[in-house]
Amino acid sequence: MQTRSVRYGEVFADVYDDWYPSDEQTRACSTEVARLASGGLVLELGAGTGRIATELASRGVSTVALDISHAMLRRCPRPDPFLLPVLADMASLPFRPESFSVVFCACNTFLSLDRGDLQLSCLRECARVVTPDGVVLIETFLPRTPAASERVAVSATRWEEDRCVTMFSIVTGETVVGGHVEHSPDGTRVRPWKIRPVTPDALDAMALTAGLEPVRRSFGWHPHQDPSESATVISCYRPNRCRDD
Repeated sequence: MQTRSVRYGEVFADVYDDWYPSDEQTRACSTEVARLASGGLVLELGAGTGRIATELASRGVSTVALDISHAMLRRCPRPDPFLLPVLADMASLPFRPESFSVVFCACNTFLSLDRGDLQLSCLRECARVVTPDGVVLIETFLPRTPAASERVAVSATRWEEDRCVTMFSIVTGETVVGGHVEHSPDGTRVRPWKIRPVTPDALDAMALTAGLEPVRRSFGWHPHQDPSESATVISCYRPNRCRDD
C-alpha cells in the first residue's frame, strides 16, 4: 500500500531543478553529511532529482537516493559508482537494519508525510536502518500559529517575461494544503502540494517514541549559523537501542 502521495513528484519533476537549483545550502548540506558519514553509507530520504545526492557522490560518498516518484528519479544522474537511486516510500524502507551511517531528509521533505502516523513510521524506519553510532538528520522549517487572517495566503514566487507563478496555501487543522499556479502562453497549470508542519519539540517527541535520541539542533547547514538568518532547523538524532517500545 502506498503511504505517501507521489503526486508532488509527478507535477514538479519537470521544473524542480529549474526552480530549486543547487546552491550554497546544497553544498553546505553535502559538506556536513559527508563529514558525519566518515566514509560510511548515506541514505537520503525524498531525494527527488538527486540534487544533494549527486553532490555527495561527487565527493566520493556512497549514497542511496530514495524517492517515491518515478518522475523525479528518472532525472537523477546515472550511472555513478557512488550513487544508487531507489524507488521506495520513506515511511517503509526496503533496507536491512543498521545499514547506513547517516540518514537524512532535507528541504522540508519530511513534512510531505502529511499524517502523524506516517511521520512516526518514517522515524521508526530511520532508527531501524541507521548504524548504532550513526545519526539521523531532519530538516524542517519553524512553524508558527497563523492569525485568522493568515490561514489563507497568496503570493507571487516567480516572474518572467512571459510567465508568472503564484503560490497559495490554506491551513486546515494539522496540515497545510497549497499549490503553485503557473501562468504562461501555454495556459495555466496548477501544481498542488500538502504538508504537515511539526514544531521541533513535537519532532523530538516522535523521535523518542521511534527509538531516536536528540543530539543537537542547528539553524541551517552552516556551522554556527545565526538563527535569524535561517529559514530552517536541522534536528540531529542518534539511535537508542536500549529502548523497549
